Amino acid sequence: MKSSLRKFFLLLLAGFLFGQSHKVSGQDFRGTPSLSNETSLQGTRSLSRALFGKPPVKVILIGDSLSFGPFGERLEQLLKDRYGEKKVCVFASCGSSPESWLNGKRIYMTKCGYRQYTPNPRECYSRDFHNGRAPELVATPKLGSIFSEYRSSLVIVQQGTNWMDQFNPKKREEYLRIGCYMRDMVKQIRTENPGAEIIWILPPNASKYSPLVQSQIASYIRRCGEAYHFRCIDSRKITGPYVKGISGRDGVHYSEVPATAWADKTFLKIMALVDL
Repeated sequence: MKSSLRKFFLLLLAGFLFGQSHKVSGQDFRGTPSLSNETSLQGTRSLSRALFGKPPVKVILIGDSLSFGPFGERLEQLLKDRYGEKKVCVFASCGSSPESWLNGKRIYMTKCGYRQYTPNPRECYSRDFHNGRAPELVATPKLGSIFSEYRSSLVIVQQGTNWMDQFNPKKREEYLRIGCYMRDMVKQIRTENPGAEIIWILPPNASKYSPLVQSQIASYIRRCGEAYHFRCIDSRKITGPYVKGISGRDGVHYSEVPATAWADKTFLKIMALVDL
């Protein structure tokens, strides 16, 4: 009887605080989460998770515009088919790099699209270009915010392409900068989500960037994987040369058919690397 009463009062308290947080924020997760919304709900989420535990999921995918697009959509569906719709989370922010997701770093506001999928339908939404109009700005969530909501057995990171825009392979400080961001991302994932496997999907071939820049970025991510004990999938070996008009239009992003083929092969490699 005492146990039942305790659970009742805990549920009542959590419900009251949740209601108060919505009054403060004036918005729920059906819309784009603003900074005030995320801040006002954080205390309630932390209390709820502390009392009742974090919803267990199998996989969390954190990616950039390639995960926002057809590659990510196909990979998401394959993961759902394998593990179930309630066991997958996707956070894809166009233009993002690992530092965009780090706790303590400046909030990255994506201007070119954002997609989010979680087991909670109210948290699922997408912001994309429409009739030539740019999507509204969306704050890229921090790792602490993601893992305060969900814990997973596997974290898939699809990042690195956006580093290539300003990367100078002749400057040693460039490697040090990237290495620090990767180290911090892996450390924060393991701190916030202990015991999870990490798989890093390396950037695919892109005709926009020089072969040297692409190979140096891929090679350095692999070396970090050896140093920080995460596994890598070399997308350049899967995708082959990028041919404009066939692979895609802009030298970076992939159209539906090649993106689907890339996702299918990537999924098979993920299945070969982990047994969840």
